[in-house]
Amino acid sequence: MKKCLGLIGGSSASGTALLTDYLREEVEDQLGRGQAPELITYSLNPQEVCQHLRRDEWPKLAARLAPGVKGIVTAGAKALILGSSTLQIIGTQFTEQTGLPIFGMIGPVIDEVRHTEIRCLALVGTRYRSEEETWRTQLREAGIELALPLGADRELVTEMIDQELAYGLCREPSRVNLMRLLIALGGSGAQGVVFTQPELSLLVEPADCKLPLWSASRLCARRAIGWALMAEDEQTESL
Repeated sequence: MKKCLGLIGGSSASGTALLTDYLREEVEDQLGRGQAPELITYSLNPQEVCQHLRRDEWPKLAARLAPGVKGIVTAGAKALILGSSTLQIIGTQFTEQTGLPIFGMIGPVIDEVRHTEIRCLALVGTRYRSEEETWRTQLREAGIELALPLGADRELVTEMIDQELAYGLCREPSRVNLMRLLIALGGSGAQGVVFTQPELSLLVEPADCKLPLWSASRLCARRAIGWALMAEDEQTESL
């Protein structure tokens, strides 16, 4: 590894562990088995994170994370990875705080999709209006419209994540419901699907879905590791 990376943990321990696995897998793909990223991770108690998120307390969450982010930088990280889709709302504050490159999830998704003919993308796993508007704004700038689960389906996905997948539980009724939701999104005009929470990939893999399906966390990991393995003179700030 040419560069040490810092990871700000997501809203569940399971999600953070999955993203860490994705980072390791990307390094092994590039450098061979047994290789691993140079990684410094900081996570708050997931219950505290979720409490701030439910209350739209973004400044408080940023303030709670600030000492940990500072510690990551002091320990030698050369870039930061946002471990959840929701953290993108306060990602600019980390840029201002550290001056380091920030790896979120939207940019890698846009880069992946723009090479296809997809112009309507469904997001599955988002929970908060501010989070969804962050995605919507950047996707529209790239010429991509956004589709979202509505009503009971949205609540169902949240329950899957919070009550099952966050604890590593993969239940068949949840897999069936998620597959039904993906079919419905395709019927409503979505041409591709992005899981914004890595835990959802425990239930449905790309091969299971008729629509193109991506994990935003895996694309983020691929981008971050690609950057970290570049020679210093090859790196750019196009994240």
